[in-house]
Amino acid sequence: MKKSVLTFTPIPADPGAYHAAFRNNHGRKIYLAIRINNRICSVKDCHYIDRSSKKVPKNLTKASFSYDMLANKICRELDKPFARIDFLNDILFSKAELIHEFLSSDKKHILLMLKDGCYLRTIFKNRYHRSIYLKIKLLYGEAEIDEAVILDCRYCDVRSGERNSPHGLNTVFFHYSLDNVLHIVNNELEGGFSDIAIAEEHNLTLNRPICGRT
Repeated sequence: MKKSVLTFTPIPADPGAYHAAFRNNHGRKIYLAIRINNRICSVKDCHYIDRSSKKVPKNLTKASFSYDMLANKICRELDKPFARIDFLNDILFSKAELIHEFLSSDKKHILLMLKDGCYLRTIFKNRYHRSIYLKIKLLYGEAEIDEAVILDCRYCDVRSGERNSPHGLNTVFFHYSLDNVLHIVNNELEGGFSDIAIAEEHNLTLNRPICGRT
């Protein structure tokens, strides 16, 4: 079984906290954030970042453990052995930037959406290199998100003129799922994306496209 190197980078404005993203032996993409204090590690955040699930891996425990057990913990509970673990303190990524960098290196077109409360927002370039701003509001049922509504969708590039909406957009209200968001963006807005990622913690400013065709 091939072992690789896992690289952690500091989480901005959170001393002692580090994060990394990797693919385990089952092909699942995982975001992991830890805190280190006096060579004791604790799990700060851990979840899948592929579109099929956002749940925390079920075998993960949040109990504190020795720094020397970090590689073993990741191998046993997240199904990924690493030959060694590196910490690069000269690179700073927000959570959204780290996930986007990781998914982009996968040579797929990833739709990155920023989650702020009950809103999802993004600016992407579609297959025709048009920049599109998209804002979705999540509508909650009794206990969880049930439906969603597209509040704003418009071109935002130099050809947009009066910032008109794309002619192909037909869906406004829809049953919420990440697959449905991806379907609308690909089939009605010519997105051409192969996957979707949601970033709930970020410091990105939406003044330019953050994903899509280059």
